[in-house]
Amino acid sequence: MKNTLKIVQILESIEEKQRKEIIMTFDECMKAICCEKIEWKGFEVYTTSQDVIKNMLISLSPEHIMAVSDIINQKDGEGCTVKIACKITNKEEEIFTVKQANDTFLVYIPITSKQNMLLEEKARNLNNG
Repeated sequence: MKNTLKIVQILESIEEKQRKEIIMTFDECMKAICCEKIEWKGFEVYTTSQDVIKNMLISLSPEHIMAVSDIINQKDGEGCTVKIACKITNKEEEIFTVKQANDTFLVYIPITSKQNMLLEEKARNLNNG
């Protein structure tokens, strides 16, 4: 069994109208930080982190994906495989990136418990609204 899903596969599980809004918002954010060549929808997300990423997408909170894209862009990682793991933490930490191979980056995104609760609540409200 594969232990990652691409963000595009996570997007497929979201209602079409909402999915289009997410893609438009995130694409605009990528343009704003000059990362439009980074294919964020192709980022792979570990199974344990998929709910957190889905909540980020639904709640239109692109800041973490933007940060990852910016890091990959600075490391000339266009076209590379990016694998993301999120971890719920009790304190603020920085995003950590490791170049696993010439064409693969592993990215650790720390999310505080409070941030995670807010993402869950916002995603829930948008899904029910």
